[in-house]
Amino acid sequence: MSDIIKIIDCDERDLLFQSVSKSLVNTNEAIKQCAFFIHDNEIHDFKLIKIYPDNDPGEIGSDFESLIEDGIIADLINSEYPVSYSKTGVVIRLATKEYLYGFIFIKCFKEPPPDDNYAAISKLLSLWFDNYHKRKGWDTHKKNIVEQSYDQNRALLEGIQNLRNILDSIQAGIVLVNPETQRIEDANSMTGKLTGLSKDDLIGMKREELFLLNSWDYKEFGKLLGTESILKRKDGNVIPVILTEEKIKLGTETFILSTFSDISEQKKLEDELLELKYQLEQKVEERTKELKTAYDKLKSEMEARSKLEKEKLKLYYAIYQSPVAIVIVDMEGKVDYVNPKFYDLTGFYYDDVIGKRIADVVITDNNATYIEEIIETIKQEKVWRKDIRIKKNTGEFIWVSASVSGIVNDRGKVTHYLAVYEDISIKKKAEEEIIRSKEKAEEAARLKTSLLANMSHEFRTPLIGILGFTEFLLEDDINEETKEIVGDIHSAGKRLLNTLDSVLQLSELESLSGYLQLSKSSLNGLIKKQYDYFYPIAAAKGLQVKLNLPEFDLHSEIDNNLFTRALGNIIDNAIKFTSKGEVSISAYSIEKEGHEWNVISIADTGIGVDENDKEMIFQEFRQASEGHKRNYEGTGLGLTLSKKMIEYMKGYISLESQKGKGSVFNVYLPAVED
Repeated sequence: MSDIIKIIDCDERDLLFQSVSKSLVNTNEAIKQCAFFIHDNEIHDFKLIKIYPDNDPGEIGSDFESLIEDGIIADLINSEYPVSYSKTGVVIRLATKEYLYGFIFIKCFKEPPPDDNYAAISKLLSLWFDNYHKRKGWDTHKKNIVEQSYDQNRALLEGIQNLRNILDSIQAGIVLVNPETQRIEDANSMTGKLTGLSKDDLIGMKREELFLLNSWDYKEFGKLLGTESILKRKDGNVIPVILTEEKIKLGTETFILSTFSDISEQKKLEDELLELKYQLEQKVEERTKELKTAYDKLKSEMEARSKLEKEKLKLYYAIYQSPVAIVIVDMEGKVDYVNPKFYDLTGFYYDDVIGKRIADVVITDNNATYIEEIIETIKQEKVWRKDIRIKKNTGEFIWVSASVSGIVNDRGKVTHYLAVYEDISIKKKAEEEIIRSKEKAEEAARLKTSLLANMSHEFRTPLIGILGFTEFLLEDDINEETKEIVGDIHSAGKRLLNTLDSVLQLSELESLSGYLQLSKSSLNGLIKKQYDYFYPIAAAKGLQVKLNLPEFDLHSEIDNNLFTRALGNIIDNAIKFTSKGEVSISAYSIEKEGHEWNVISIADTGIGVDENDKEMIFQEFRQASEGHKRNYEGTGLGLTLSKKMIEYMKGYISLESQKGKGSVFNVYLPAVED
């Protein structure tokens, strides 16, 4: 303070600003920056004249603007005390009774504590400015715009403040509600105490978020007196209140004034009085059975009331937060309640539909029929359910799953209807797409069946005739050149017949997929027959064929014919694609993933399969080597047929292979006990 007194003797304003700022910052470690804002009487604004340290004028200027917007500067102008404290720092007013010179804004690292020296600094510097202006010959007695505004509005501000003080002193909660938005626009101090919410939290809150299980149509009613409601607190707890609401006008605007008082003590007193009543009656007639019965009944009612209140609250939350649209309709067909999901589904707000006929709100593509069906169904004490189309507020129709049931009172009488609507538009689109796909598939299946039937007749019959004539010619005495040509014809015909048989087998499998009858069979004998059949074929190519069967029989539920054909295709492939080495067939049982399996393994030393082709070779009409230059004949259906046959018998095929080293096909079938 002594440093400030010494500085006060200087005559230059800028030097004074610099010296005072520097002294304040250097003598207090809590101060971050110090700035002078001088009032410009011409434009009625405040200019930043000096800042120390001069490292970020933008930040302190922005903070000072915030003080103006928050009303702190205006309050300080009208305050008897020249210093104001905020979370960001200290503001010191520089003014005499006649003239406002400006402010010193001290920005701190943390919230500053009160300091009496700041008031002394305000007084000293205000006197310096007054003398400085007199020396300059300026008129300091002419009131500026701030003082003029202060004189004109002081009485009004005092009246408003007195009214606010009165409202804050009232021992009842008071909130001001906008009837259009139903949001709180102001609240007194007692509201904050009762709810545990700050005034900032309360402003903007929906009325229904504060008062539970209590609805009021602002458009129909002008006043609501003394009704019981439930007030929701910040901590999630609820307290009973007595609520009074009425419409009021403030200026040209209409608001709802809600006044409420905590009646927890009253409720507690009621319970205590009931308990006291019981105790007094017990003392008078403590030996009578009737009093015991009355007490039990009273206690049960109290517990039931408490339980009922909790159940009502739980039911309210369940309906309010339900993921489906819920509508409650009275017996005249008028809407009593809709939950928020109704707006999400239809686009209609709560106020748009309350009190209106449900038939005018939920418009379907067949209203009259549905209403008659609903009434008849509920008369039979049943729930009406149907997928219907309803119209949104945009005019668009959407599919919903609708259900309507009666709400029955304790006397068994239907008092309201409960309607539930769930959006199933996506489901309906999917169903329509499935139906279209099914129709296309059925049409394709019919065409395929017709084509294959024609193939069986149109191709097979002439092919058999061609093969018969070529066999006859081969047995006849013809020259070698002609015999070779006929032999090629015979070979090509057999190849074409095999292709036709494979295609027909594939079609037959697909038609049998839902009707296949499996029976328990021994696999050993069937495997041995395939070995005996293919042994001479392999020997003709110079290949060795090995068979390794267990001493015990392997049993699975199979179709013998399908199993034999599937195994034969795999063995035939192994011989076809092996030019030297051997083909081995072995069988064994293993446990895999908690299940017993019988495994038939066919290994060869043939060309093998590339890793990228392992999936492809099981596809219809596909081979590892394709195109007109491929090295091996065939339709590419053999493995496809085998895979489908094994899968129809609840098994599967795995493949292990390396290009140029051979392949191992493992057929897995579920094992059954002998």
